[in-house]
Amino acid sequence: MSFPPDLKVLCRKIAAATPDELPSLCPALVAHVLRCSEPLSVSSEQQGKNKTSEASVLVHKLKTQVKTLLQGKTAQGRFAGTVLAKAIVDVGGWECLRTAEPWVRSILSILQKPDPVASKELALITLTRIYTLLQPFPTLVREFATPTLPTFATGCLQLIRSYGSGKVPMSVVETATRALAALIPLYPTTLRPFAAQIRTAITAFIAPTSSDDIVVPLSLRRSSRQLLILLHYTAAKNSNSDEWLKVLNSLIREAHLTADQVFRAVREARDPSSSYEPGQVSFEGEPSGGGNGENPEDLPAWSGLQSGSERLCGLVETIMEFFHCSSKLPVVVPVGVISGLVSRISVILAPSSSDAAQERDLASFINPNIGRDEREELWSLLPNIHIAALELLSSMVKRMGGNIVPLVPEILEEAMRMFKSNRHIPHVRQTTFVIVKDTLPLVGPSLSKLSVDSLIAVIRICCQDILESTGHLKPQKKAEEKPVHTGANGANSRSKMTVIANADLFLKPGVAANSAVQPSKTDRLETAHLDAAETLLTAALSYVPQQHVKKADRALMDRTAILSANKGAMVSSVLQPYVDNSGRYFANTVPFLARAYPHAIDMEVLRSNLRTIPHYFGNIFSSTIPGEDDEDEDDEDEDTSNEQADAADEDEPMSEAGAGDATSNGAAKPISQGGFGQPAVFTDRSKPAATDASAASSFQPLTLKRKSNEKETAADGTPKRLDTGKTPAAAAAAPEEDSGEESDGSVQLEMVFDVDDESGDEN
Repeated sequence: MSFPPDLKVLCRKIAAATPDELPSLCPALVAHVLRCSEPLSVSSEQQGKNKTSEASVLVHKLKTQVKTLLQGKTAQGRFAGTVLAKAIVDVGGWECLRTAEPWVRSILSILQKPDPVASKELALITLTRIYTLLQPFPTLVREFATPTLPTFATGCLQLIRSYGSGKVPMSVVETATRALAALIPLYPTTLRPFAAQIRTAITAFIAPTSSDDIVVPLSLRRSSRQLLILLHYTAAKNSNSDEWLKVLNSLIREAHLTADQVFRAVREARDPSSSYEPGQVSFEGEPSGGGNGENPEDLPAWSGLQSGSERLCGLVETIMEFFHCSSKLPVVVPVGVISGLVSRISVILAPSSSDAAQERDLASFINPNIGRDEREELWSLLPNIHIAALELLSSMVKRMGGNIVPLVPEILEEAMRMFKSNRHIPHVRQTTFVIVKDTLPLVGPSLSKLSVDSLIAVIRICCQDILESTGHLKPQKKAEEKPVHTGANGANSRSKMTVIANADLFLKPGVAANSAVQPSKTDRLETAHLDAAETLLTAALSYVPQQHVKKADRALMDRTAILSANKGAMVSSVLQPYVDNSGRYFANTVPFLARAYPHAIDMEVLRSNLRTIPHYFGNIFSSTIPGEDDEDEDDEDEDTSNEQADAADEDEPMSEAGAGDATSNGAAKPISQGGFGQPAVFTDRSKPAATDASAASSFQPLTLKRKSNEKETAADGTPKRLDTGKTPAAAAAAPEEDSGEESDGSVQLEMVFDVDDESGDEN
């Protein structure tokens, strides 16, 4: 077996470089190590059989050089040795791990030495990697992992506790918390004596407030919460589930105590079935809470409504983290208690207006012992608390899946309540979209009309966000009230109103018109927000019972799917057609789907399957965007746009099977297999030929209306027959029936498309 030349080059470079040059050479040295994985991972017995003594000598020399660097007197050499040690154990496997005990002890000493912060952070990462790779090998764990892990945990705790001194940055503290979180599930028994110390050390990072002396980054909050939850692995015997539930219940209890202080400006209605007992609330001074310092595991004290809202949001986010972390054993989730906390938060809503009537209505809701300033501050802080509650609901739905079905009605009710109060906030809309999207596959087909009506508000906002982001809709902004000036007699002088306008818009009208459609940088939504809106649109078209959706709302969803080129939503619209009370199938998105995705496999399946549905086949050729001509929500008997489409076909004989494009010379073109991309155009041959081009450019949808069982008859009493390309003589000679009403110019045909019959007969 030949060894790569990188092994020789690596040993020569390490021997020739000075300690000051080693940190800059680390990238090149690591590249050489990665290409030497084969000789590093080969056992000594196999090296002897293959007569690769030179390779074994070089490997031994490399390991000796790394050991020398780690035990050296310079910080630069120890840094380079740590880098090389991690690279070698990554590619060397068991053969390098079994000889890594001297490296581990030398790297542990770096945590106690006054080395740079980067060296200590790299030492934590390297040791965590080595301990993780050792876990599958019980012999190696017993030999040097178990004896050295307590020293490692002590070093991590020292770094975590030194955050207040300013010597250790928060990034190193976060690395220490992540290292402990990674090793506790692997070595729970060895790290059990440090569980209480770890819980006390990370208490300040769980739910920090502005009253604290430190600023905790968001990433450190998440890693500390995960570490707090994973500490239940260290519980004795089989009490892991009990410890998990104990920590969760303590956080819920602390959240209720904090909410008592934060919501003291309003009178809350207590739930009799709730097991929570309210605490003592003082109306003097500012709201305050937190630990008093007697128990080291208590959260730090806070003071002020701003700090209280931050503490409440942090506790709710910590409860949410329980649904993201794994547990050692099956656990009992108190979903009822968690839902009670979210319900309590959701019923506290800011008033929608500040007029006198609204104030009178809130008289029974407001606590008179609290001043107006604190109450207004509470209204401004409520959106942040509602966002945390919505994210908690979203995490519950995602983690529990089908087990959350009994609570879905209550979850949707709470989400809709907070959504209606904070719909102007993009994060609220995004989280609500995710909640509705995740619950629709579970309970969508069984929703009642009342439930669908409550969800329609979210679907409308979803479509609005998509259309605004694609530039097809101007951003909706609240209209400003026009100033009204009063004359000397007190009357409103509307004719003398002062009009204020932006004169710059008149300089470049073309640029102003374009900028009005394109959203500004401040109004652009995040990619995750748009993804949530698009997936919600697809789920709404797939799982919401279409018989409970109004025509205007379905037209809005179809139009949004077409304009945004949402493939999933258009396919769902085709698979879930809209049928009104009279049994008519509305025009769907097949033509637009075929044009946007002509080679998609979804289109091929639809092209082959939809031909077997005669009553649905006629309407798939409509290429007008749904909803452009029909905006009446309550008209369930007649569709005005369909009447206008039929008016273009007055006294027009249809071609065989109605699947052709009638031209001015009377010839009918049959639809080919790929004809979905080109809509059928029906022109009136009684008009001049010059109008055919305009008719072809503004095509009308083909709509078949169901009539009674009576067939139209000619003047001689014989039923009309539709022949291909020719106008029946009896039909041409038949006088128009005078109904006493003005005709709308439409012709109604009773016909069935038989795509399997090639004889040309029509039923």
